[in-house]
Amino acid sequence: MLERLDTIDWANISTCYGCASEIPVAIRELWSEDRDARDIALGTIRHMLENQGYICEAAPLAVPFLLEVLANSAFQEKHLLVDFLTYLCSLPRYGETYLMLDQRVELQKRNEGRKRIPPGLRDVERERAEETHRALRAGLPIFCSLLSDSDPLIRELAAFLLAAFPADSSRLLEPVMRLLQVEKDEYARCSLLLCLGHLQEPLPEVSQLLLSTLDHAETPLLHYAAARALCLLLKEQAPEKAIDLFCQALIHPRFSWRPAYKPCYSPWSIEDTHTLALLSLDQLLTSPHRTRVIERLSEVYFLVEEDSDEACADLLLRVAFYEEGVPANSDGEGSDAPYSSIAFNNLTHLQQTILRLLADRESLWNKPNLDFDPFSGIEIEKPDPVSLKPLAYLELPSTRQSLRTFLHL
Repeated sequence: MLERLDTIDWANISTCYGCASEIPVAIRELWSEDRDARDIALGTIRHMLENQGYICEAAPLAVPFLLEVLANSAFQEKHLLVDFLTYLCSLPRYGETYLMLDQRVELQKRNEGRKRIPPGLRDVERERAEETHRALRAGLPIFCSLLSDSDPLIRELAAFLLAAFPADSSRLLEPVMRLLQVEKDEYARCSLLLCLGHLQEPLPEVSQLLLSTLDHAETPLLHYAAARALCLLLKEQAPEKAIDLFCQALIHPRFSWRPAYKPCYSPWSIEDTHTLALLSLDQLLTSPHRTRVIERLSEVYFLVEEDSDEACADLLLRVAFYEEGVPANSDGEGSDAPYSSIAFNNLTHLQQTILRLLADRESLWNKPNLDFDPFSGIEIEKPDPVSLKPLAYLELPSTRQSLRTFLHL
């Protein structure tokens, strides 16, 4: 086993932190009888092959050996290795998250700045990611076999891992759908449902299975996973019931639908239902769902959990203002000066309604107004009134008092 490991000149291969000489040592250490040594070895592999979404030169070369380790039934840390491969293979999908308006503007600026990066460097980054994905694709038979593993966490991770290979949906749909019929673990079932959505194959039998689950699932989390999968699969053709479910998710306590914390990097341990609900609503803001999303979110806004009220306000503001052509402030700073460019009477009924919703939401303005003190290294409360960033970026009154004055309240 691992006979070819020494055929690679690891000393002349780069990782995220220097040369790759430690990689073959760490891979062999995965077979140590000492559990601490195995954990350290896997930590070294994770640390050196990937850093904040950047995949190094050594990653595609190391993947075949990691697959060889994973395929051996005697390997004792299978769940941790599957966890890492799931993350490594799914980086683009983990980038799918709801972005606040100010984050969108900053990201747009950064993307414009990236145009100055030499094209050759971008090509190298893309090529490494593609090479790593191709190397992981060779492990599809192994990943499919893990769908029947005795450990439900491994089954859950394997299903989410398979979702990174939509080009192979024709060979993956059958085992995923078959195992979904017999799977009993709630998390694993959720992951299988999400896998169907990510595989992007809207066959009638796939859509029907997800629609049936949406109507007849036994738990709120399964309902939610089916709705999320339908959103991914059918996009604007997703059923209106999914919108209602996402809005209902926002008024439930965060994590309330999940029975236990999951320690590994699975789709249900890194993302809470509120974040994914906002992402789903954001993705459904296309005809014919746009009006329905705004109406339903406005209806439930006063019931939304406090830790999500600003993000919900951001979504409402972005649709009503930013996407209708109101420009974002170039420097991201709002002002409480008179608003000569935006007159209250020129706002649409929807815009006026949303601003009134925000002005009336007590919790939106009662949050601590914190700033980071570089000298003490801690956050301190600022004496200034709370300012809402999305309003500032839209050049609207960004404190509660100035907003109420603007609205003649």
